[in-house]
Formats: sequence, structure tokens, C-alpha cells
Amino acid sequence: MTPVHYKLPAGQYISDLNLQINPLHYVTHLCADTGMGKSSWVMETLCQQGPIIFAVPQRAQITQLQAKYGDRGDVEFIYGGHTALSDTSANIVCTYDQLPALQARLFCRNYTLVVDEVHKLYQAASYRGEAISGLLDVIQEGRFNRVVTLSATFNRELVPYLIDSWLEVSRIETVERHVALHLYVDKDAAAKDVLAGLESGSAPTIIRINDKEAMAAYRKMLEARGLTCLCVNRDVQATDEVVEMLTDESVAQYDVVLTTSLLDEAVNIQDQQIAELIVLNGKIHPEELKQFMGRFRQCNPPVRICLPHYMLGKQARALKAARQSAQVVINASRQIAEQILYECDALATVRKANGTLSGWFGFEPLRMKQGKVAANEAGMMASLYRADLNQCYQSEVALEQAMRRELKTLNWSVLDWDECPAEARDKALDQAVEQIGEDRTKALERCRQAMAESVAQHKRESNDPVNTVECLQALVNRCEHGTQEKVLASLWLELHQQVLIDPWDAFDALSQQQDRPIWHFHNTLHSNLFLKPVLQHLSTLPMGTVMTLAEARRHILEGLRQANRQYPALKELIPASNLKGVKVKRNNHFEVTDRFVRMIFREFTATPPVRSNNKDKIVFDGLGPFGYRYRLVHGEAPREGRKRTIRRIKPKIKAT
Repeated sequence: MTPVHYKLPAGQYISDLNLQINPLHYVTHLCADTGMGKSSWVMETLCQQGPIIFAVPQRAQITQLQAKYGDRGDVEFIYGGHTALSDTSANIVCTYDQLPALQARLFCRNYTLVVDEVHKLYQAASYRGEAISGLLDVIQEGRFNRVVTLSATFNRELVPYLIDSWLEVSRIETVERHVALHLYVDKDAAAKDVLAGLESGSAPTIIRINDKEAMAAYRKMLEARGLTCLCVNRDVQATDEVVEMLTDESVAQYDVVLTTSLLDEAVNIQDQQIAELIVLNGKIHPEELKQFMGRFRQCNPPVRICLPHYMLGKQARALKAARQSAQVVINASRQIAEQILYECDALATVRKANGTLSGWFGFEPLRMKQGKVAANEAGMMASLYRADLNQCYQSEVALEQAMRRELKTLNWSVLDWDECPAEARDKALDQAVEQIGEDRTKALERCRQAMAESVAQHKRESNDPVNTVECLQALVNRCEHGTQEKVLASLWLELHQQVLIDPWDAFDALSQQQDRPIWHFHNTLHSNLFLKPVLQHLSTLPMGTVMTLAEARRHILEGLRQANRQYPALKELIPASNLKGVKVKRNNHFEVTDRFVRMIFREFTATPPVRSNNKDKIVFDGLGPFGYRYRLVHGEAPREGRKRTIRRIKPKIKAT
């Protein structure tokens, strides 16, 4: 494949060029920076050469394209909640996830498939695996007349298909980009510093943070200070205020916009003034940063990347080694799946294999495809992308080099707040993080009161048992989009419905911020073929069993031997995995460290903390951390709205 280069003169767009798509080539990639008119070329030029299906990652892009081309009679827009298709549809714009349904209704050989933001195949594969896998199948199996992919930043080494033609459109870069890396002691310090500098009345500041709960908390705190805020994420992209912003292509009416990576994806903002782009408490790949900056094409705002120290400086595997390891994992996973298939159906097989190996290797190696077990290439792409991202953040030097590869004219600076004198810090919001915690507690208390009132009302009106899952679902439905109450009520519902028998146990876990280790235990007991036998063996011990560290090790090793007898292939993967504390000796026997033994009891049982003056004494107090009643431990299936009386326990927090 020989790339074809086009130079774009100043003031012109891709539609002004005479781009030639070779009809004999199935996959053509068009690489051009944001603002050069890739989407306009598709909608105004390419569709004149035959009918197209234009697949975009998010509904937000549909909103903007519909605002521009909605009055054309030859274009239909298909997305969640709007799937009606006429009999005479010539050109279709759809979200990635709608493509399988369209294939079932159309003769795809008549269409050219255009995949916008194709870098999302690996960037979003970790959380949109099903949609990404469907796109990969389409490209690899040749279902359409041809495929055209679009991106401003695309790494062909990360995708599992061949590209027949590569068209590259470039323009001489004359704008100098200003990017500053700010390093902090921890996330709280970074958030405090960023929030302290925000003011009302100036140009909008855009903060990219992939944490919806923190986003809702920051918005509430900033609005209390008199700032106007907008939250943008997948949950609220259909709300009136977000749709208005996308349609107007402007954020000028806001002081602060808090967004996830949603604004990276072909969304255009035409404002002439943006104060600053801030990436808060999360790594951003240089490719993603270039996409993010490109959304604000009418100005050149400075960028600040605010990170805690621990996110920088870790060793990372080379991309080639990561690819070889991923392929080994997929091959071994297929062998394990063949063993599991004797015990359960294909879907359960995939879940069990993935539940075990995803924790070891960082991705789920298998998926279901047309009722059969298949390699999860989307998961492998996500793993390779993370490896590439981690390489960028190995050091300050590595990050700067990676940024300069994407941003040719870059002004780069680094500021370490640990090295700055204390008086240089803005003290206006010293209590910002504490306030956020208080707001979270108050939001949880409002959720608790609403739930308690709902349960009390049901008991007054009916003698039927209280369906606490339905009560929590009703609470979620009543909460306003974008609020902390909505986020917390949703987390409460999921934790009770899937994991904990008692809803007030679930509330207590959420209020104590114990939900993450609880989910870790649940998923391990449900699907981890390696550790599940260990936990099942421990469950046979009487409650209150006291043992030495050596006795506890013997129980752990017996559970591992049971796992090996059932799935011998698991032992072969241990040397290549990131599983710490377990190794296979030369005599093919397991060996576990003291730390691994203590980790099993600490993370998966109700064993109390081991005191320093008696570090070798372990007391087994049952499976499951924190002493809650778990559905899997007590044989309770996940709740699907069936009516059953739930024992109520008084919540363990103080009302505020």
C-alpha cells in the first residue's frame, strides 16, 4: 500500500479536492486533521457516487449532522429511539450500535460504508465492545460494496484488518499549540487547584474528566459559587441543554463545561474564545488530545494536563511484545473454552473464561459470534491501545516526545506543584474536596430518605411484600439527569439488584465507598475459574476458624490444585500473566507468597484486619468482604423485579 498525499491550500476544504477512491479497493482510509471537512465531503460529495451508510460513534454527532443536513430528502438519521427507516432511503447516518439492525433490513452490497472517527475502534473498544466488534466483522467479512474510514489520528498497527488505500490530506501547520503538564501529590490536590482558578464572566473553560460522579459534584459546587455549568456525557447527550449546545455549536453561555471523551468525537464548537482546555486526573493519549483540541477549531486555547504523580513513570511493555502476548492469550483461551463447553453453554463459557483471564491480562479474550465462541479482537485492540498509552506515560520525556509526534508545533512545559512554595498556591478553595465529600453524603441521605418514604408508603397501601428493586428503580427514574442523586441511586440499584441481598447493606456499602471491592469479590466468585475453587474450598470452613498463616496457605493451595485439575491450561498462562504472588515451580507445583494468602482473606472474606502483634493469626468469618450478605454466597439469584420480602437493616451512617 502506497499512501497518496494531497496538500490542502489555505482556505480550502477536502470537498475542493478531486479525491479519487479506487473502486477495486475494499478498504480506503482518509487521514485528515479536524476542521478540513471530512464529514462535509462524505455528505456532499461521496454520497453523489452512490448510496452510503455513514456510521458515527455517538448520538452527539447525529445531532450536529441533523442540524446541517436534516432538510435533505435523501438522508435519514438512525439512532437509539429513532430507528424508523423509509422504503426509499438513499443515504443513512447512524450510530455504530445501529449498524447490525440496518444490515438485517438492507441489501448492504448496494451501499458504501463510511466509518467516521475510526480510531474509536481501539479507543472505545474497552467500553463499547459489542458495537466495535460488529464494525470489525463488517470490515473483515466484506459485507458492503466498499468501506471508507475517516480519522485525524489513526494507528494502523492497532487494527486487525488490511487497508487497501491510504489517502492523506495535510495543510501546513502554522499554529503553535501550548500544552502544560501539571503534576500533583494526588487527585484531590489536582482537583482543588483546577477548581480554585475558575471564574465567572470570562471565556468558557472546558474540563475533560471521565468520572460522572465527580462531574456532578463539581457542577453543583461551581454553581453554588455562581458559575454557569454544563455537563456533557453519554447519559445526558439527549437533554435539551446538550442538544442546544450541539445544534448551536457554541458553549459561550457557560463559564465551565465538564465533559467526558464525548467531545473528542467529531463535535464542532465554533466559539472564537475558549479560556482553557483542562484534562483532569486521567491520562489522555496524544491522539485523543489532538482530537479534543480539534473540536475548538476557531481558536487555539491552551491545554493543561493535571495528573497525580503516580500516573507517570511506570514501566510499560512494547507494543510488539503486547501484541504477541495478546495472541498467545487468545489461543490459550480457546483451549480453556473447549474444556468449559463440556459444563455449560457457549455464552456461559465465554463469561467464565473472560472473568478469569481479563484480570490477568487486562482484556477479555473471547466473545460470542453467531452463537459460537470467537476471538475478541476488539478487546485485543483495547489492550494494545492501553499498552501504547502506558508507553507514552513512562516518563515526562516519553510523554513530551509522544506529544510532539502528534502536535508538530508544540510549546511544552512541566510544572510540579510539590516544588512550588506554599504561598504560591491559591487558598480560595482549600475546602473544595471536603465540600464535594459533604455534598456526596447529603445526596446519599436524600436518596435514603426517598427510598425509606417509598417503602413506608408501600406498606401503608398494600400488604404485599416490598419489592425493593422496583422501589430503587422508581427512585432512579425520578432523579434529574446529571445530578449526584441520579448517579448514586443508579449505583445503589445495581449493587442491590446484582450483588447484595439487603438494600440497606448496599446503601451502607455505597456510603462507605466500598462498592468497588464488593464488585471485585462478586465477579471473582461468579466467573473466575482460577480463584473460584479457592473461595469455594474456604467456604467449607466453619465460621470463626482460627488458623496460622501456614495453615491458611495449605487451604489456598488445595483450592488452586482443584482449579488445575479442572482446567490444566490455566497453569500454563500464569508465567505470562500479571498475577502477583503465584508461580509454578519446576516440579509443576504451585507456590504462593504470604502476601497472596493475606490478599485472599483480606479481599474475599470477612476476616478482620490482622494486627501487627499477631500477624500470623487469621480468623475466617465467612466469604465476602465487610460482612454483608451476598447473593452468590447465599444462593440468591440477581433480582429482576420479583416480589420478595427483604430484611431491613438500619443504615450505618449519620443523617446530615
